[in-house]
Amino acid sequence: AGVTNAVGAVASGVVQTVEALITQPSEGRFRLHLPTAVEDFTDLASAAARATAAVEAEAAAQARRAGAGEVQLSVSRKDNVVRERGGFEIFIESKIVATAFGRPRLAV
Repeated sequence: AGVTNAVGAVASGVVQTVEALITQPSEGRFRLHLPTAVEDFTDLASAAARATAAVEAEAAAQARRAGAGEVQLSVSRKDNVVRERGGFEIFIESKIVATAFGRPRLAV
């Protein structure tokens, strides 16, 4: 049983996911909601860049704390925008998700 558990632990993987949300509470203000803080930006690109960096770093750190050796990252971004007639767009929110995954570290 002990050998089977050890083989299962090595064959499995460590996965951690961290999310951030960007909203627009008023014209010209983009609010980034991170797990640990809230930050304001004047443009969506800056908020998205900060969100991406923050969720990547946190997901990788969580995966390492959970026992992953070499960590790989995957990041996705989904914008929720309402398009009106005439090409007018209303930004609702942007969700950025980082997933860190890796094999468990082997004990030495």
